Amino acid sequence: MGLSDKLSIAGMTLHQDAKGMTGMRSYLVPEADIFNTELPVPGYPWPGPPSVLPQLLCVEANWREEEAGYWRAEYKYSTERTLGDEFAEVSTDWSLETVDHTRGYEWESAGYPVDIDIPTLSPVMDYTMRLRINPPPYDAVRDAINKVNEKKFRGFEAGCLRFDGCYTNESYDIDGQVIGCQTVYKFAGRDVDWNYCWRPPLQARDSYGNPAYYQGQDNSKDFYDTALDGQPVYVTAYATPAWDKPVFGGNYRYDTCDFADVLGLPKIVGDG
Repeated sequence: MGLSDKLSIAGMTLHQDAKGMTGMRSYLVPEADIFNTELPVPGYPWPGPPSVLPQLLCVEANWREEEAGYWRAEYKYSTERTLGDEFAEVSTDWSLETVDHTRGYEWESAGYPVDIDIPTLSPVMDYTMRLRINPPPYDAVRDAINKVNEKKFRGFEAGCLRFDGCYTNESYDIDGQVIGCQTVYKFAGRDVDWNYCWRPPLQARDSYGNPAYYQGQDNSKDFYDTALDGQPVYVTAYATPAWDKPVFGGNYRYDTCDFADVLGLPKIVGDG
């Protein structure tokens, strides 16, 4: 007589929602058989001839003693980690970052340039996406990390969403095969292209190569102006501060990437 002839099903439930399906089966098992190889183990599908729910896999097993000589064996099943039940979850967290020191501003009442650092804060969104993906996307992450979106993506205009990395939580069956991989993608979003920085006015240099300042003592020397005595002299063509892109060898700080294509991430209405 096999173990199946000695088992007594003590309970069975199924639950389904937008994230997938969960289930529970419990048996009354003779004490000597609680670790019998005919019983489920994590990674096994929901029982059936063949399994009627192949993506509903056992994820947890628990035992507790019941009546004399018998134990209740409880097996929890879930599609939470399986490959066939695709989903995406998004979470956001707003914070502030320092983007410039107001160099190039002027004092409203006095009219002369601001000569101290004043940290200026700008909102940044930590944008996180959680998906089930197989296989684990190691190569795709390497291709996309530290890049910005080349076109509108997840509602962010081109250049305004930076990919900061990811982490994975992988599940394997008893044969070492991947049965699920939850991947969390981490982005940072803001209203200004990440390649833009605050460009202060360019200070002029004197004949010795030192930063130039106005002086009000000798009108025969350069940069004489009693009203601006001690204030920096700016190169006329670059005297206006603005948002600008640093470039080196034709390259910006952040390269662009099509996150939907490279990372396989879902778009939303209005994306490019």
